Amino acid sequence: MRSDTSTTLARRLSDHHAAIYRHCHAPYTTPLSHQAVRALQYAAEGGATIRSLGQAIGCATNTASEITRRLADKGLITKTRRSSDERVVEVSVTSQGMVVLREHTGLDEARLAACLARLTQAERDRIAEGMALLLRCVTGGEPPC
Repeated sequence: MRSDTSTTLARRLSDHHAAIYRHCHAPYTTPLSHQAVRALQYAAEGGATIRSLGQAIGCATNTASEITRRLADKGLITKTRRSSDERVVEVSVTSQGMVVLREHTGLDEARLAACLARLTQAERDRIAEGMALLLRCVTGGEPPC
């Protein structure tokens, strides 16, 4: 029974997330494909290579190489050869890349703040606590997850 409840809640949360994003997504100035955004997200975590990036986003190394070439051409990432092994290309997100990544994955903070302003402080606190709990859960944080 608990798994049915968890599955139902997971579906509701996913639907709510999609609707919130649709209504409050941030505008962006640099068009990117979904794969390029995922590549930026992965690279932003640090320690990315072209090979690991391809594995993370589910594409071949040559496709990951092409995606990173396009991102580098836009000034969103830098590529450097590893000094200990010149065959390995390390990928880092530039400051401009972080701005573009936030545009593509974040919410329009002004619009969201206007919505939150219509709630009571207790309601805002509940949302903040719930989101923090869910984040801890999905990132492997402390119990109860």
